[in-house]
Amino acid sequence: MFCPNCGSAQADQAVFCANCGTKLQSTPEVIPTVQAQPSRRATEFLATTKKLLHWERNLWKIGGIIMTVCGGFLMLISLIILGSGTPPTGPEGAELDPMSGLVYLIYFLYSSVFLATGIVNLVTAARITPHLNNMEKNFAPTAKRLDSVGRIVYTIMLNGYAVIFYLINFTRLKSDKQLVDEIISMQ
Repeated sequence: MFCPNCGSAQADQAVFCANCGTKLQSTPEVIPTVQAQPSRRATEFLATTKKLLHWERNLWKIGGIIMTVCGGFLMLISLIILGSGTPPTGPEGAELDPMSGLVYLIYFLYSSVFLATGIVNLVTAARITPHLNNMEKNFAPTAKRLDSVGRIVYTIMLNGYAVIFYLINFTRLKSDKQLVDEIISMQ
């Protein structure tokens, strides 16, 4: 480095000129960084994926609420009947078949499965929310979630309506693999 005042050579780490005492200003070379902007196609892909994921989450949530409420209600009714200790009666007070207690026990078990499925639906809806919030910053976890064939089976078994939006996103991800890789590399 050279002194801007007298032009004498100075050590690179010197703060003042050894010859004239002028304060030396070291200006590090600034290299401008250019951040790659996503293409219009990539932006549209992300927006559509987010919209479809939003609909999928809403269907998981709606299904979860309906199944949880209905399953809980049915379970409560079967518990009341089973817990009363008196056999259910038919028309005009006639006692029903002794097997009716077994029927209500099966009814209770069925409603508990319904309730559990509703809770799983609500948990799944909650697990989609981070993908919606972070998709523009880090698409890789969302792409990994959407690239699962096992999740198709899981969705079909637990929420047949949500599978529609999952399958659309799954198909788009597979057909535009190069665009997905571009989006992930830009982030």
